[in-house]
Amino acid sequence: MKSPAQLIILGLFFLLLKYHPAHAQQQMQFDLSGLPLFWQTVDILKSDRMPTEEQWDQLFQHPAYQQIDRQGQRKRRLIRNMPIAFMPSKKAKLDSILTQTEGFSNFVCSHLVEAAQQRKMLDQFAVKLEKGDLTQKALTAAKQYLPRGTTERFAPPKVYLILFEPNGFGGPNLVLDLLHVIKNSEVENISFIAHEAHHSYRSRLDEIEFPDNKSDDFLLLYAFAGLLEEGIASMLDKKEYPQIDIHSIPEDKRSDIVTFNQAFANAPNTLQQMDRWLQEMKANPSQTAELGKQIHSSLTWGGHPDGLYMALAIEKTLGRKKLIATNDDPFEFFMVYNKAAKKSKGGYYRFSKESEAFVKELRKRYVK
Repeated sequence: MKSPAQLIILGLFFLLLKYHPAHAQQQMQFDLSGLPLFWQTVDILKSDRMPTEEQWDQLFQHPAYQQIDRQGQRKRRLIRNMPIAFMPSKKAKLDSILTQTEGFSNFVCSHLVEAAQQRKMLDQFAVKLEKGDLTQKALTAAKQYLPRGTTERFAPPKVYLILFEPNGFGGPNLVLDLLHVIKNSEVENISFIAHEAHHSYRSRLDEIEFPDNKSDDFLLLYAFAGLLEEGIASMLDKKEYPQIDIHSIPEDKRSDIVTFNQAFANAPNTLQQMDRWLQEMKANPSQTAELGKQIHSSLTWGGHPDGLYMALAIEKTLGRKKLIATNDDPFEFFMVYNKAAKKSKGGYYRFSKESEAFVKELRKRYVK
């Protein structure tokens, strides 16, 4: 029989095992392995040669470039715009594109040209980032809107730094544009990376089983998912946008915030139209595919401002814990939002009983 002292020591031993570093939060790490492949492709193009299919494959078979293509179909866009940005024989076309004020080609080409002009600085800064603690700070921020224990439960995503456009993707791993990161302040980068990290961890909690992309419900479910995913993640980096003094923002960042705030202010109208379409779908299920497409396309920026409007309503009315509890279920996010809208005196748009009933039917079909 063990003495009381031995029992205490044994208890402490098992307590230490329980909280061994293997169970503790692991840290996200930057991965720079995609950068040499990007510069290799740039050098080929600058010699006025088009990369061979095999050389393009070397770039786009890298996990980071595979992810941005899988999530955002970026391969086709880069193959079209990288030659324009870097081949001497296409300079006239590049100059024409750069004189335009809008358009995706201008958005990408101007960014790629600037990246090439700062190549040495970018490579040096990437190494500096790799040795810093930016990812740790971002992960701490991301935990604010994740269920307790999530970052301990799952292995951390890699944080790939590559070059493609001023953007980021959060999925199995995080993919960030290096030049975009460099242009941000540390505070902006913490919230930017936290937003993408939230996507990565939240996706592993998901209880929804998506249908085949040929299903009539596919785009409708994608819209619901976008409201949840972007709504809660935007609490980390865009929560203050609606109250921000636009004149305090650098001019090169104003237009995006102005566009976001306009969509946020219009969110009640967007949700009202969504409500009408949901009612039509309930009354006439044969319209689901077409009206689901309409709902999906009506959400600005994939649901960022509209989802933020809903997430803020939940947090302000029912509390952050209630919001966090919806992370695994976009239909629950919708229902909890409507509960908050009914309870709040803040004038949030309230969905109809018909729409609520229709969403409950969807939930029964697609939540595990």
